[in-house]
Amino acid sequence: MTEDMPVSGLFGPGFQLDPHPRLAAARAAGPLIRIEHPFLGTECWLALTYPAVRTVLADDRLVKPAEPGEPPSLNSSPPAHTRLRRLIQQAFTQRQVRALGPRIQALVDEMLDPLLARGSGDLVSELTNPLPIAVTCELVGVPRSDWAEVNRRTTGFAGGESADLIAEAFQMTWDYAVEFIAAKRACPGEDLTSALIAARDGSDRLSEDELIRLLMTLLVNGYLSSIKALANSVHALLDHPDQLALVAARPDLIDSAIEELLRFESPVTAVTWTAATDVVIEGVPVRADELVVTSFQAANRDPDYFTDPDRLDICRNPNPHLAFSHGIHHCLGKSLAQLEMRIVLETLLRRCPGLRLNGQARRQETRVVRGFESIPVALDSESVGSVATRKVGV
Repeated sequence: MTEDMPVSGLFGPGFQLDPHPRLAAARAAGPLIRIEHPFLGTECWLALTYPAVRTVLADDRLVKPAEPGEPPSLNSSPPAHTRLRRLIQQAFTQRQVRALGPRIQALVDEMLDPLLARGSGDLVSELTNPLPIAVTCELVGVPRSDWAEVNRRTTGFAGGESADLIAEAFQMTWDYAVEFIAAKRACPGEDLTSALIAARDGSDRLSEDELIRLLMTLLVNGYLSSIKALANSVHALLDHPDQLALVAARPDLIDSAIEELLRFESPVTAVTWTAATDVVIEGVPVRADELVVTSFQAANRDPDYFTDPDRLDICRNPNPHLAFSHGIHHCLGKSLAQLEMRIVLETLLRRCPGLRLNGQARRQETRVVRGFESIPVALDSESVGSVATRKVGV
């Protein structure tokens, strides 16, 4: 452990263009180091090793504060956190997730049809960005006529780096959530929002404020991480043609490939926690009220836990990555995210066997969010008739 920055440029402008060499150098200095917080400008700890990050995630003495503009509904600590998750899990069931499968497939096919007809396009703007937004809206019951409006109101969260844009997006999304919940109370449907309104635990139920904040969390977090996961995963396979060829030849490896892609390019890069009391993390004393940032990127490439961690290996087993967090804050949307990834990858492999990069992919030049602005691709088109006559439910 060191009190000083062992390497320069951590979370500086454009850091996420190539974060792993700097993170590896920092991780070699110890499990926790002192840095300047990427947003707050104050000193904080950065947890870098797999054991350090996992310890923070599992220790309820480390609590998750609301970050700038972040909907805070699930950031509480027990017992409030336990109560919220219990009520949410009544509504957000595996049955609901499985039922979305055919609809996700239809949306993927609908979005791929124009790409296949042209033989080229941008996977980010035409598939990996719009799909998670559409799926999230389907899940919570937002009508298709409102999808573009929801996207417009939440766009400010996507970059994750401008406090003004995030604050504006927060207010616009809040206003939409208030009106949307009122409409669902008056006319409930077979969707997650209606189920959350009806969810009870004895006499307990979600308050209006909790419903609004939870819906905001679903609308924002429900698709932002999936946007990054899909784009990063498809690009990683295109950038590693041997692994792309292997999963194409071995469809039974798709689940293993998904887990490895999530480890290799963690969609959530870092999360901030506050020490509620004095704690010791991997031998490093952390005082009460100090901030700790967990680097999922560094933990998921810790060479003490992952052999040859900078190599994409879709056969990697075991693969105990932390992409979906750990402990009481593990991602409730894990099954849905995995389902989206599976359908997208299987469909690309089936319908686009000649999928390849068609120029230089362009990453977002950000400090924390690791994603893509564009991924230009060329595709081997299906027959014109098969694309033109495809029936897609809307």
